[in-house]
Amino acid sequence: VVITIVLCGLLAAALLVMIAVMPAIADWYYFGVRQGASGDGKPLLIAFYLCVAGGFFALYNLVRLMYNIHKEQVFVLRNVTHLRYLAWSCAYVALVTLIVGVVMDYIPLLIISFVALFFCLILRVIRHILAAAVEIKNENELTI
Repeated sequence: VVITIVLCGLLAAALLVMIAVMPAIADWYYFGVRQGASGDGKPLLIAFYLCVAGGFFALYNLVRLMYNIHKEQVFVLRNVTHLRYLAWSCAYVALVTLIVGVVMDYIPLLIISFVALFFCLILRVIRHILAAAVEIKNENELTI
């Protein structure tokens, strides 16, 4: 759990660095890696900057979930809420990358959209399982 929290902190720091260097990375990708490719890095930049808020929101909820687990509060309603927010963050990223990918006709963003939607579905299933476990736990606490 502690390793996961530390990794989330490192990922948040990396995301902050990426905010500053993303224009240079987009230029490098289009003019260095894809020499002679049509287009520019605008779809990548637009999608990235729109998804940053969803990324930070997901990291925040993941850290909160890990803190609750670290405090041995696993089957509580707050964790169900954190999983719900994580799923919505993935859905938001899926929607943004789908829209930008379709409008700008950029296939890699469509692939990212599919992956984000898949993660959203997995998180929703886990959330429903945890919600059922919380309900069973609450019923058992009422039984003597």
